[in-house]
Amino acid sequence: MAFTLFSSIVTGQETDVFTIKGVVKHEDGVIVGGGYSVVTENKRVTSGWLTDPKSETRSDGSFTTSFFDIFGSNRTKVGDQIIITVTEDATNKIKGQKTYTVTTADIEALEASIEVILSKKDTITVTVDDGTATTDQTSVTPPKTPVKLSPQPENTSVLADEQSQPKVAVSEKPEDDTANTDKAVFGPIESDLSVILSPSEVAFGQLLDLTGELVNSTVEAKKRQGLPVIITFTSPGGQLKKFEVKTTAEGRFGLVMPYQMNAVGIWSIGVEVVGNDEISSVQHEKQVLVGKGQAKFLL
Repeated sequence: MAFTLFSSIVTGQETDVFTIKGVVKHEDGVIVGGGYSVVTENKRVTSGWLTDPKSETRSDGSFTTSFFDIFGSNRTKVGDQIIITVTEDATNKIKGQKTYTVTTADIEALEASIEVILSKKDTITVTVDDGTATTDQTSVTPPKTPVKLSPQPENTSVLADEQSQPKVAVSEKPEDDTANTDKAVFGPIESDLSVILSPSEVAFGQLLDLTGELVNSTVEAKKRQGLPVIITFTSPGGQLKKFEVKTTAEGRFGLVMPYQMNAVGIWSIGVEVVGNDEISSVQHEKQVLVGKGQAKFLL
């Protein structure tokens, strides 16, 4: 019979375990990927949590932080304002900040999902015949010397400015050309991802094993073999530990060695199967609450 040394306190207005799940994007909707630090702060309770509510962005721009104090008196309450600050690791500069107000639904769910938009990226200005258009670019260096073009075939027009800037060839389709009709293009097939953590309860300092399976009945088994699987353990303090394995012919995978849960608090365990031209990438995340005595799975 399982024995738990703690229990979380949840009422309609407050809880001692609260998780922020978020994703960081640029203004154009493109995810930032890794390389950003995320710090969350409760304006009412700025310190005293069991673990620091901070994390790093993952490759998909997501992050997870927790306000966790099952042994103390700190609580997250309805109406609390959470400040999320995103800092670029490479420059140590703050790139985005957002204030979120906790709702009753958040308290009941023990978590909130938040999207943080960073400040606008660097832009370049492209001048065209009918005016000036501005497009977002991260780093674009215009060529310093003219580009020479080889003779163009028939049905091709060449656009150029008066300063011999790079020329762009645009193919024209004859009006009576019926051979070059558009064909339907089908993208990669989506799959389901099953992830199992074992044992169902693990004490602090003990080992946790992870196995999983890429479920896709429409793709033959051999095409599910050899796909990269990235398994990421994020500790309550935001430290990341990544493992990469490959799927078997049945689409199954697992850790080579079980992982030791060596910190108290809420762990985030992310699994990503990297797809290919035929199978879409798929992700799954689980959370484990590890106490001094033992752990329980939140999701």
